Amino acid sequence: MNPYRKLFFMPAKKLRKISIAAIFALVATLFQGASLSPASAAPVYSGSVSVTRAYDSDTNSIQAYSGERLYVNFRYDVNVTSVESGDELTFDDLENEITGLSAQWNINNNYMNRVTALTYTVPDPKPTSIELTVSKTLTPSANGPIKFDPVVTTDGATLTANSTYTSASLNTSITSAGYTAKDGDQYLYYYGSVCVDMAQVAADDELVLSTTITGSPTTTSNTTSWYGPNGMSINAISPQTDLERTVPSPEPTQISASFNRGFSGLTSGFKYTFSAEIESEGTSVGITCPLLPGPTPGLFPVGGASVTGTFSVGSKITVTPNKWSLTNGGAVVAAATTEYDWYLCTTPLTAATTDFTQIECFQDQPEQVLASGTSIGYTDGPNQGFTGASLTITQGLLTSMTGKYLMVIVNGASGSGMSLKRGDLFMKTCGPIASGSTCSSTYGTPVAPAKKTPKAATVATKVKVGKTFTISLHSSKGTASKGANSDGLAAVVSVASASKAFCSVTKIVKSKKITGYTVKGLKAGKCSVVVAISGSSTFNASSKTTVVTVSK
Repeated sequence: MNPYRKLFFMPAKKLRKISIAAIFALVATLFQGASLSPASAAPVYSGSVSVTRAYDSDTNSIQAYSGERLYVNFRYDVNVTSVESGDELTFDDLENEITGLSAQWNINNNYMNRVTALTYTVPDPKPTSIELTVSKTLTPSANGPIKFDPVVTTDGATLTANSTYTSASLNTSITSAGYTAKDGDQYLYYYGSVCVDMAQVAADDELVLSTTITGSPTTTSNTTSWYGPNGMSINAISPQTDLERTVPSPEPTQISASFNRGFSGLTSGFKYTFSAEIESEGTSVGITCPLLPGPTPGLFPVGGASVTGTFSVGSKITVTPNKWSLTNGGAVVAAATTEYDWYLCTTPLTAATTDFTQIECFQDQPEQVLASGTSIGYTDGPNQGFTGASLTITQGLLTSMTGKYLMVIVNGASGSGMSLKRGDLFMKTCGPIASGSTCSSTYGTPVAPAKKTPKAATVATKVKVGKTFTISLHSSKGTASKGANSDGLAAVVSVASASKAFCSVTKIVKSKKITGYTVKGLKAGKCSVVVAISGSSTFNASSKTTVVTVSK
């Protein structure tokens, strides 16, 4: 999947190597506040919580609570031996309490063969596998159970399945207030990050991470990863555990620890609080990790990005390159590069932003446009995300995109290795996507392209009294009133008023066009010859004065 967002403490290319399910193990930095005082030994609170809510198969319901965002998912693996080519398979929610459900049929485990519809006709030849996925993000307005009884039928009869799976989950940021478990909560996952106050450590110092949770839930998962600047892994030194690391030499500019702690056996009504700390020789060196664009220095977007196009087969959706600066509102970094990550979301992003705390798309497990730009899925290998600036819409893409929202992350990078700097811009989503619909999203004020310096005519610096020299202009681009340089820009040659006693200038006209000027020395001294060139949208205006010495 897709500069400091573990989801975001990792560069875009490294995140594209992670499966979509692993995103939630990295979203800790989505919800961080100001850094704690380096002198404080208080635990560092930062991160997010993902909770799995039980599905009650006896009542066909999921418990919901007002104000939360509940992600409901139903997966159905069709027993293909019980169907034939031409059979019509229909998804139905018998309770009809959840509206707007979208069914996606994945054939032969190939995302290019995905069909989005409530009804699917088995093709000929018959697929070797058919999997149905139905999902919906709910925002309940009141507490209480939500009925959900999904089935697949053919000719009115319930279809045989190899397996079915119905689940619900929610994600929320956490603070020192913690998370209070509710009826139906089965599993809780705490994802967090802690950064090291680099002013308190030196190369070869030992670092130790500790994490705590109140209460006594059963631990189901426990992973930790350590990173340097821009998501570069810091490897353990034998015999260190996952909770220990040595500050590398030379000392990096940043070190962070990201972790995933999973728990079961939750008690309804109990408030679980979480904390994490990094110590070196018993002294607290942990601080809350900074917000985007990450540890200084990073890259800040400069206005001018846009996403435009039409969702029709053969058309292109195009992202304009964005410019980057080392400071907010500073000068553009000429050497910075830009690439793009494309996602399909079930939740829209209402405005372009650099603040990923505003983005609910990632909590809804988005699909990504894969490397070739022709298929949709969840990346599970290296460099699988499409990073081009222009996406050509195929029929397969259009089918997969229908009803969803397109989001593009504009990724900036400058430098390499330990000096690598990164930044991100999340472009407003377009959608819900339908055939023929358009996409138009902009960010900031477009950056005016750098203008070129026009080519100046050559002016001699010496001439004798009574002699002349020529200043040549373009032989055909000029007009009867003004000459032109080789760029086609109007060019006028004159002698400064204070030195007209020493030189004179006359036009050279050929075929009713000024093709140059003749400069004549009048008496010994110095004169100033001025070549004024008009500007354009591409070129700056230019005025160059040359001092000419007139000798006997």
